[in-house]
Amino acid sequence: MSRRCSVTGTGSQFGNKVSHSNHKTRTRFLPNLQVVSLRSDVLGTNVTLRITAATLRSILTEPKNALIKQFTRLFDIEGIELKFDSAVYDFMAQKALEYKLGARGLRSICESILTDAMYELPSQKVKNFEVTLEYAQRKFSTSKLSMLKVA
Repeated sequence: MSRRCSVTGTGSQFGNKVSHSNHKTRTRFLPNLQVVSLRSDVLGTNVTLRITAATLRSILTEPKNALIKQFTRLFDIEGIELKFDSAVYDFMAQKALEYKLGARGLRSICESILTDAMYELPSQKVKNFEVTLEYAQRKFSTSKLSMLKVA
């Protein structure tokens, strides 16, 4: 486990966990981890996972049905070649961690960034479209998703 978050650059933080009996336990908090509980139908129990920014980035790009591949295919149907800067992947992973959305929230973040392009570019006869970090930040800040409050 690294001592610094690969996306935000923040280091480990230390603090106390305080129980109901006012018993303090010194602990280390890792800033790039998000604890997610999933209900497993096969096991019949809740499974707790620790998700990092690197995990969320790999969910965006690596699987056979990765989100980026799905959006690239949607644009290919319209005859538009879609490309992403690598910093955009980090931005999306950072926002998913910041708003505690997890992997399912990545799709909402992608949609908030690409929705305008999906509707406007086919009528403009554009053949190539590159999503830069500035474009992603601008579109995300104007979306309703950015109005969520961090829990």
